[in-house]
Amino acid sequence: KILDSSGEGSSTIYRLFQQTISLGHPFEMPGKEILTSLNDNLDLLCGDLSLVLANKTADYNLSGRIKRFIKNNKLKENYDYILIDCPPTLTIYTDAALLASDYYVIPNRIDRYSIIGIDSLEKSIDNLFDESDTKLPCLGIIYTMVPANMGKKQKKIQYSFESKKVVTSLDIFSTISHKVDAIQNGRSGTNPMSYSASKSDIQAIFSELQNRIEESQK
Repeated sequence: KILDSSGEGSSTIYRLFQQTISLGHPFEMPGKEILTSLNDNLDLLCGDLSLVLANKTADYNLSGRIKRFIKNNKLKENYDYILIDCPPTLTIYTDAALLASDYYVIPNRIDRYSIIGIDSLEKSIDNLFDESDTKLPCLGIIYTMVPANMGKKQKKIQYSFESKKVVTSLDIFSTISHKVDAIQNGRSGTNPMSYSASKSDIQAIFSELQNRIEESQK
């Protein structure tokens, strides 16, 4: 069974980041009522654009909210996997997600922005866990939106990326997520699982993710 944290309202991830209004009205940690059941095997805690408000505060107590929510509601006892989706920016929400996790992976497009960003990302993660005196294993880098036939220019970017010192210290998944144009303009909507090509990629990536987790626990 999987809980996915990935979209405003009372039942969104923003409930975890609302601040204490006054001493008479302290923050109350929500329960499982904010989860949405999609089917017998998958529950969702919706995202919320209001999270931008959480990043405007200096209250770093917010960084422990996701971990408290998981612990208070005993979610690790009810789910095989808890997947927390994060934006490609370093925010209080990202810190909270990392501090609540047992592992992390880095989805990465093969472009120049990723070459620049990987150093900053790893330094920020190292600093976060130095301050909290913990260690979070990285299971690896997952290439995403890879075209079926990469041109010479993109292959050169990939080589440059993989030559960076920080990348050589990380594993790269053998499975990848290909670029599937139909997700943006296809008749079946924008759900990747509605298309055989992207569904196959997701299944292969998750299988490798499971294997890496199992290997790390030996």
